Amino acid sequence: MASSAKNQNSPDTGSGTQPPTTSTLPVPRLTYAKVVQKHRQSLMQKEQETINTPDDSDTQKTTKIIYSNIFCVGGSPTSVYSVFFDLSSRTEPLGKLMNLIGRTYPNNCGAQPIRKGSRVLIEVYFEKSEEIESALINGLNFKNGVLVKPCRTLLSNANITKVRLSKLPFMPPTKLLEGITTSLNIYGRVLDCGIYHDATSRIFMGNGFAVLDHQVIEGAQPFSAMSHNISWLITDDYFYATWASMPLHCARCHKPNHHVRICPSHPRNFRTCWTCGKVGHISVNCTDEQDHLLGNKGNNGSKRQRIRTSSIGLSTPATSGTSNTVPPEPIVHTSASDTTDKTPTAHIIENPQ
Repeated sequence: MASSAKNQNSPDTGSGTQPPTTSTLPVPRLTYAKVVQKHRQSLMQKEQETINTPDDSDTQKTTKIIYSNIFCVGGSPTSVYSVFFDLSSRTEPLGKLMNLIGRTYPNNCGAQPIRKGSRVLIEVYFEKSEEIESALINGLNFKNGVLVKPCRTLLSNANITKVRLSKLPFMPPTKLLEGITTSLNIYGRVLDCGIYHDATSRIFMGNGFAVLDHQVIEGAQPFSAMSHNISWLITDDYFYATWASMPLHCARCHKPNHHVRICPSHPRNFRTCWTCGKVGHISVNCTDEQDHLLGNKGNNGSKRQRIRTSSIGLSTPATSGTSNTVPPEPIVHTSASDTTDKTPTAHIIENPQ
């Protein structure tokens, strides 16, 4: 009986009618931040491309190449040169990725994983420049036809600033690239620049980014200090740059040394008071000398709960036990019998005549 039960529960692998087993791995879900995240497009660096190469069986082999564009200083000044692999697109565990790097480049001098936000990077160290060049060309090959190519790490004396751009002009990407690089060259060496597309419509809406290196080049003129207002080429048109350590600037008028909350052009400075008729404040903050009696309505339609001292005898309610107000006279309640009409008795005095 035990063997028959075992045969009933075992799958029929020889008939071919058994449906294929499905994977039990959870389906990755996009977070809200990923859904609303703007699409970033570099205008200088390749991000990925697809190439077709002939295979041994006279068929075309499709390979997707992902480029690692990381602009960071690597390792330490005493370490050998290194490269960055951007493996954020891979779902394999970190241990498998490290094993693949070890098998592909057995002569490495070490590797370390680095996390920058949601990005997963692995920095691999090499002793010889030939090994660096080999890694830049060959990259890491994965079984699903994906090739991840690394990038060089920056020198320890690099002075990197990541800039956000806004109010860019609307033109083809080639002209945007030329204009951004030309306009920013006086502030640093442009390592990368690009634009952002709207998360829903994928339309360019005037925002972009740039990566600048302010390290002075030997024999060249020093770079200018970063500015919030940047002229587009040699025209009178401006676009705006913001970065992490920038000085205080107003987000409304784009002038320095004040915040948007105290900007002279803020709409609150042009509101009219309903109490005194002056511009620059609202009725609830009015400092006019006229009295504000309880019951007067403000600009929001609600009754005022503030009473100011006036010359007509009104005052704020006393908080102590005594009160200066005169209590009203009590109301005397009479019975029904007392409410009947009573005609007064008239005393008639006869004429003595």
